[in-house]
Amino acid sequence: LRDSNPSNKGADFYRTSASDVWKLRDYTVSQVSPVQGGRQLEVVYETSAGARHTDVFEAQWLHAFAPFVGKALNSLATRAPEIKGTGSLFKDLYQRRKPWMNDVEMPTFDAATLAESEEEQIKFLETMICPGICLIKGVGTPERLEREFAGKPIEDLVYKLVGKFNQHPVRSTAFGVMRKTADSAKQGSDYDMSNPLSMHTDHSVYQGTPGFLQFLYQAEGTVRSKVCDGLALAEYVKEHHPKAYKLLTQVQMTHSSRNTLYTKEGVPRSVYDNTTSPAPFELVQTHSIIELDDEGHVQKVIQSETKRGVCALPFDVYEDFMEAYEMWTQLCEDARFIKHFH
Repeated sequence: LRDSNPSNKGADFYRTSASDVWKLRDYTVSQVSPVQGGRQLEVVYETSAGARHTDVFEAQWLHAFAPFVGKALNSLATRAPEIKGTGSLFKDLYQRRKPWMNDVEMPTFDAATLAESEEEQIKFLETMICPGICLIKGVGTPERLEREFAGKPIEDLVYKLVGKFNQHPVRSTAFGVMRKTADSAKQGSDYDMSNPLSMHTDHSVYQGTPGFLQFLYQAEGTVRSKVCDGLALAEYVKEHHPKAYKLLTQVQMTHSSRNTLYTKEGVPRSVYDNTTSPAPFELVQTHSIIELDDEGHVQKVIQSETKRGVCALPFDVYEDFMEAYEMWTQLCEDARFIKHFH
């Protein structure tokens, strides 16, 4: 209790002292009594030197804390499960997710309401657990379409929802810009609109990603795009192709890349232009295509055929795995699973 008292925090919500932990074992509880009509508990400690210290705890806080750390005194006491890893307020929603197909109804939010309403923001975050997709309308248009300004409306909205975008290692902006132009296509195949991308999870080469949220913002014009549900794909494979499911959840493969798309100033460059110097960096992630959590639930899928690295698979599993992987990539493009939107 002495160690865990919420009063140990300062105004910055950190512990006020890093040396208090050295003194803990010198404290002994000498007296305990309820105060404020039972709404609080007063605990008096004594040290080996005879010093006294008093802590006051909120009874409601003790009631919530006790099942995790307290000693059960009888068979009626309910003990909380052991804490493993970082918990999530979304866990119950996460475990109740339902896979969806091409007829899913796309949830819709209004940008202005979303920016100001905490209730709507909570609804949005829960929606991004299940079904995991939505449309936000009314984000607005940027004041200017130059690269540094094109993504500002969505960047400003997201800041009100969850804070800043993840910052790219080199790019000067926290958002990327894609245009249907010849110059844009020179940045590489990902930017070539004449060669549409295959279905993929973005950032497959970054350790620990894809992450929780990704935003696509249409700054001008119109677009017809598509999305599919990784959970639906995984559940389909599990039900109809259990051998392939085992391979896709257990065999490790690698996505990797050497990024030379930007200059040292963080400005996009042509990958075919030898007159400009890139600011190169390399990324690699080795993982299973379908990742499961400790309880066997589908946690995420990681898929990007164009960023699949050297296929260093063991000889004795290569044929079976590649058969399963080929089927997986075809399912990713299967019309039954793809929801089109614009």
